[in-house]
Amino acid sequence: MAMGYQGLAQIEIKRDGTLGFVPLLIESSSINLVLEPIYSEAIWGAGWYNAATNVNYADNAVRYEGGLDFQLQASANIWNLIRDWCIEYRALSRAARITPDASWVYFYGPSQATRADYNDLGDGTSSDIVLNQGKGRMGLWSQGMSLNTSVGNFVAGTINAVALFRQVLGPGNNAPSGFTGTPWADPFQQNDPDLRTFNDPGDVSYIDNRFGLSKPNQPLNPIHSEYNNQPNFDPIPYWRTKSYIKRFDGAIWDPVKIHGLDSETVEWSVDLTNNTQVLYTCRGVRGASAVLQGAIDVTGSVTMYNPYGLPDPIFGDGSGAYNEFNPYFLAENTEFTVEIVGTDTGSGDNLTIALPAIVLESDDYGIRGQNDVTNRTYSIKALGGRSLANLDPNIAYTPDGYVGGTDLSLPPMIMTSA
Repeated sequence: MAMGYQGLAQIEIKRDGTLGFVPLLIESSSINLVLEPIYSEAIWGAGWYNAATNVNYADNAVRYEGGLDFQLQASANIWNLIRDWCIEYRALSRAARITPDASWVYFYGPSQATRADYNDLGDGTSSDIVLNQGKGRMGLWSQGMSLNTSVGNFVAGTINAVALFRQVLGPGNNAPSGFTGTPWADPFQQNDPDLRTFNDPGDVSYIDNRFGLSKPNQPLNPIHSEYNNQPNFDPIPYWRTKSYIKRFDGAIWDPVKIHGLDSETVEWSVDLTNNTQVLYTCRGVRGASAVLQGAIDVTGSVTMYNPYGLPDPIFGDGSGAYNEFNPYFLAENTEFTVEIVGTDTGSGDNLTIALPAIVLESDDYGIRGQNDVTNRTYSIKALGGRSLANLDPNIAYTPDGYVGGTDLSLPPMIMTSA
């Protein structure tokens, strides 16, 4: 029997010029087989007062589904992985290796597509994305993600994922000595002629990789000189983030102020859902046929503090400039941004999460406990439709491989590239 600290989750990225795997600083993982038996409720002549609801069932087609809970590191590799897998290239799957105990190792892969670089589609033409025969239903697709933090905590995240196919190394394959050997075939897809066997997972030592995220041969806490002698921020602590609700006043984007003072954030969260659909068909095989991504839905929450109190979502700061017939103080001319100060990218640039067009769905500004600070919490709904032409220039968003210039319509959530 193993302990939880023996677990490991690695996701495919491009690193040092070749495709490889990077471990997440995982808190828990729950990607499991989903069975969902089909139960019969047919009438079958039960005796008086002893009838059961179901006495017959059939096996359903299966999938693998669940979540990866992690702490966000100050790593360009991890940031770009989340950005590309969950938003920019969400139609593409990622290969992954996950073990809960270093004995049973689950392989999701190879990935659905190959391209020169996960973070760059080149010239944006269709030739940059080529689906490989036999791989179209392999790998893990992102169903969505969330990031959040609060005082006293790290920036934490969850990526929800789904797969149609996986292979297994078990104790009989000598998995604890390293992720090597021939995985067992997926029994639910074994009759599918379109799927290749993933026979070469590669020589990845569990001992060498269970700690490191960006520098596996260094101590867990990075050497301060590598960050210009700044305090350690790996994983990223709450104080390393800044978030704003900004309004466009016709000339510039400016954070909401009361009596000239910026409002400060106590905690924030963003949640993105890809509305992923798993397609099942009648094809004589128990596995599903495809994964399709639906429209992106984004919500969030931000708790803020200001010594003068926070603005009313309709009436603003009480100056009379806004009223119930002009509720735009925190509506269509508003964005929500989160900045994470400095990374290990070498440039020291801030990373940004932006919801470029938001509407407030709820407002919590009640009486607190006698020893509690009276903060205000807004629930946020992100909309699409804003374009690069009227985006806050501080975000400096450059989507890879797209064309259309400043008229490009933006998704409801964007992450700048590290």
